[in-house]
Amino acid sequence: MGKATSVRKQNSKAGNNGQESNQAIHEQILRAILNHSIWPGEKIDPQKLALQMGVSQTPLREALSKLVLPGYVVHLPNKGYYVTEVDGRLAADLYDLRLLLEVWCVEHIKRELIAEALPVIEKAALGFREAVENNHSLEIFLENSRFHVAVASLCGNKVLVSLLSQIFEFLTLRRIMSAPRYQEGVRRSKEHQTIIRSLKQHKLIETRKHLVNHLKGLKPVFVDSPGSSETIKGVLKQDSQRSISLGINPQSLAASRGR
Repeated sequence: MGKATSVRKQNSKAGNNGQESNQAIHEQILRAILNHSIWPGEKIDPQKLALQMGVSQTPLREALSKLVLPGYVVHLPNKGYYVTEVDGRLAADLYDLRLLLEVWCVEHIKRELIAEALPVIEKAALGFREAVENNHSLEIFLENSRFHVAVASLCGNKVLVSLLSQIFEFLTLRRIMSAPRYQEGVRRSKEHQTIIRSLKQHKLIETRKHLVNHLKGLKPVFVDSPGSSETIKGVLKQDSQRSISLGINPQSLAASRGR
């Protein structure tokens, strides 16, 4: 009995280690996608990627399959895996949804959450300013996303904030990003500081006003920039093949656009 129990414990431990390893592979691929180490629209070579990561192909393919469901990766039969690429129209729709969610969050800020969240908000604001100084378009977007998600988290609704964070993640799947002009970036940075000051003073009505003014006309350049890369254009011919699991049906979006 003792040996049997020991074997079961060892098997259970091995199983847990395997799950942790698979999760680590999953997270590593997702990070590579979101920081554009693997470009939106790029075909993923599982053999090459497994070699680069120092893992076997089986858990790597399992991780890729799991990234298909939430929409970060597209799998096309007989063609392989591709990183999802968000086109301009879908990016615009996602951005509009982001605005609705973010304004609701700032309208429901809980004062007791401000002190704990302020260091995160200030760090993201500093990162944004540094990215502007370095003219790094992706970092500008990522730091700006961190700032806005941190401010939204003050509403205390974790599900809503998680959805908002996921929307920002999908917006990074827009292949072409343009950094704002330097003066525009500086202006946005100053607006971040204005929002932070009103939060520190617990002037929530002013915070909402400053945030809404900040968001007006802020739709980033990459939303309206040229269309998808030729690499994936040829194989993704229908919106249904580009579906993203955000509770959004591409066919419904197409109908609403009057196709």
